[in-house]
Amino acid sequence: MKTWTGALCAALYMTVSATVCSTAAAQPGDRRAEARARANEGLTLHKHGDDAGALLKFQQAYALVPLPELLFDLSLAEQRTGHLLEAQAGYRKCAADPAFAAHAADARQHLEELRGQLGHLAIEAPPGTALTIDGQPVTDWSVPIDVLPGPHSVAATNGWQVTRSVDAAAGKEIVVSLGPASGAATPAPAATTPPPAAAAPPASTGAGDVTAPPATSSSSSSAKLIVAGSLAGLAVVAVGVGVVFGLESVGKGNDASTLNGQRGAAPCPAAGASLCQNLSNDYSAQKTDATIAGALYVTGGVLAVGAVATWLLWPRSTTTTSGAWVVPSVGPQWAGVAGGGRF
Repeated sequence: MKTWTGALCAALYMTVSATVCSTAAAQPGDRRAEARARANEGLTLHKHGDDAGALLKFQQAYALVPLPELLFDLSLAEQRTGHLLEAQAGYRKCAADPAFAAHAADARQHLEELRGQLGHLAIEAPPGTALTIDGQPVTDWSVPIDVLPGPHSVAATNGWQVTRSVDAAAGKEIVVSLGPASGAATPAPAATTPPPAAAAPPASTGAGDVTAPPATSSSSSSAKLIVAGSLAGLAVVAVGVGVVFGLESVGKGNDASTLNGQRGAAPCPAAGASLCQNLSNDYSAQKTDATIAGALYVTGGVLAVGAVATWLLWPRSTTTTSGAWVVPSVGPQWAGVAGGGRF
C-alpha cells in the first residue's frame, strides 16, 4: 500500500484544501466560515499525523458545505484510515463532477491505487438469482465487485440455496461460481415421504408349513431409544446455544446504551466517528444475536417435540400389522416433525 508522505501528495492536499476555503467563501453566512474552520483543522491534524481526527473534521466540513473539493479531502482521509470502500465512492463522485474537472485526474489516480488495495469478486450466477455478500443485497454483478481484503460470505438463492466462503486478497480477482452444481447447493425443502409399511407375513397353507419365529422387539427398542435420545440431546444443545446468544444480545444492548449515553444529544457523526461506528456495531450485533437466539429456541422446541413423539409413537413390535412412524425434519430455515401409521 502506498503512503502519502511525499511532497507531491502533501502539495495536492494543501492545494485542494486551499480551494475549499476559497470556494466556501461563496456559501452563505456562518456555514461557510464553519466549513472553512473545520477544513483548516483537518489539514492541521493531518500534518501532525492524526488522520483519524482529520477524518472527523472533513466529515463535519462536508456536512456543512457539500463541495467536491471537500469530498476529495474527506476521501483522502478515509483512504488513509482504512475506509477504502467509502473513499472509492467519494473519488468516483469527484471524478464525475464537472466542478472538480481541474483535479479529476487526481481522483482517477487514487481510484487506480484503490484497485490494488481492494479485493475483487467476479460473480458467475444464473439470471434471476438473488445474491448477497456478507448479508448485503447485490443487484448488479456484471463487473467484478470490490470488497475489503479478508473473508467474505457470498450467498445465492434461485430455487436452490448455496453459500460460498471466499478470502479476498488485495489486488486479486476471485471467480465465484454460484449454481445448483457448484458443490454447496441445498435443495428447497420437500415433504417428507413416510417409510413403506412392513409386509404382512404369508398366510399358513397347512399344518406342515414351517414359519420363521417372530423377531424380538429388542432391536426396535434400541432404535427407539437412540432416535428419541438423539433428538432430546440436540434439543438441549440448541436451547443452550440459544441462551448463550441471548446473553450476548443483552450484553451488546448494554454496551450500546452506554455509548448512547456518552453521545448525549450530539448527532452522528458530530459525536465522533469512532463512537458512532462502535454504537452502530453494537446495535447490529445485538439484533443479530437476538435473531440467532430466537431461531435456536424454536429449533430446540421442535426437536423436543420430535423426541417425545418418537418415544410415544414408535411401533412396539416389527411383527405386528399395525404401527406408527415419526420422522423429524430439519432444514436450513425450517424444522418440523412428520408422522403417520397403519392400523
